[in-house]
Amino acid sequence: MKPFSRYSLFILLVVIFSQCKSEKNTSPTTPAVELKKFGFAEPHLGTIVRIVFYSSNEKQAAELSQKCFARIRELNAVFSDYHDDSEVSMLCKKPINEAYKVSAPLFTVISQAQEISEKTNGGFDITLG
Repeated sequence: MKPFSRYSLFILLVVIFSQCKSEKNTSPTTPAVELKKFGFAEPHLGTIVRIVFYSSNEKQAAELSQKCFARIRELNAVFSDYHDDSEVSMLCKKPINEAYKVSAPLFTVISQAQEISEKTNGGFDITLG
């Protein structure tokens, strides 16, 4: 199988990072603090994934990066087209014209991809590549 298309990878990353929220809430009245840049990198998705946070707390940034990388690992197990045991790879091996239950993340991406395909009159097609 071919690797993710640029658009499929973008959709996947939006899903991943929308789930990686900081648990600390700040209000507009919170005093300004000096933010430092913290970068983290791990091999995922057939490349090196880099995450950068601006925070006043290095430990909090590191913990959040680990949550994000854990989410990437979870979603890679669903979406990878280069791992034979991923949900996408397993789904591709099933006979066509039959309904199969898929996980919520896969359903979300497929549904959004179909909507984008309709809005672009087929200019974006999840089934290509």
